Amino acid sequence: MNSRKQVAAALLVAALILGGLTLLGTYRAGAYPGEGPDDTKQAGGNKPRPAGTLPSAGRREEEQRLRKTIQAYCDAFNKNDLDGLMACWTEDAEYTNEAGKAYRGREMLRTLLKRALSDHKGSKQTIEVRSVRFIRPEVAVEEGRVIMTSPEGTTAPGRYSAVWVKQNGKWLVSCVRDLPEPVDEEKPAAARKLEALAWMIGEWRNKAGKDDVRMTCKWAPNQSFLLQEFTGTRADGKEVAATQRIGWDPHNQRIRSWVFDSVGGFGEGAWARHGNTWVVDCEGVFPDGRIATSINRWKYIDENTMEWSSTEREASESPLPDLNVTFVRKAKGH
Repeated sequence: MNSRKQVAAALLVAALILGGLTLLGTYRAGAYPGEGPDDTKQAGGNKPRPAGTLPSAGRREEEQRLRKTIQAYCDAFNKNDLDGLMACWTEDAEYTNEAGKAYRGREMLRTLLKRALSDHKGSKQTIEVRSVRFIRPEVAVEEGRVIMTSPEGTTAPGRYSAVWVKQNGKWLVSCVRDLPEPVDEEKPAAARKLEALAWMIGEWRNKAGKDDVRMTCKWAPNQSFLLQEFTGTRADGKEVAATQRIGWDPHNQRIRSWVFDSVGGFGEGAWARHGNTWVVDCEGVFPDGRIATSINRWKYIDENTMEWSSTEREASESPLPDLNVTFVRKAKGH
């Protein structure tokens, strides 16, 4: 690393980790049913496979074809491709929403989907397939979850059940029914307030460096808080760390956060949302006793990218330089 990069890395780590003062206040595939090496025979004997069912290998192949169709449907939605969406439905398809209202036939479905594309313009849809069960070789029941992510990063999940039929070698959806989300009576009210920041959950790294700053975010037990863990490597090779807890303040009716670092710095912040950006008014104390303040911003770019910046930074009323960092989601397996 050249000297200029060393200085930049040191400033970045110092700002994000050392003392923590610029951070003060700051789809997976579904589970498949288990399959043994050969499920053509029932457990406990040598009874033949029921007529009309698929052998294990054939079922896996058909399930993969079906999952590709589901992904194509999701891609068509994200491309605002109405014709692509309609190509996935049968002529007599039916959709029933959670309230029980049914829409039957391609004409009604086309009108409904056209309105949905308009209402969710700029949003991104993700489909999590939870299970696929074959009733007959040409009929499958799928259960899954749709997650709609707005341009601001807010997510809206929804469960559903779908019946797929194979016609002329192609899987088409025949019936879809929305399902209610399970109610978790033990989940605290704070969890609903923090859902707007759930896009932070995951493993992240500084885009500009070689993992010189890393961040993970996860739910605390019972989704009562969001927990962020920061680690960084300074120019001298030493690693420093900081922990931040983000929660809902029911008394002041706002999101707040508290941060502590590995060298004794600590502080807190108050959060306010402005579109796809969260502005954090921060105040804290360096390990040497100096008081520090800053205005931090967390900006949602997309599901794999966010920007963090810190401005109006002062330590004991002495100005400090502004900072800006782009975080990218760490790829699985890396």
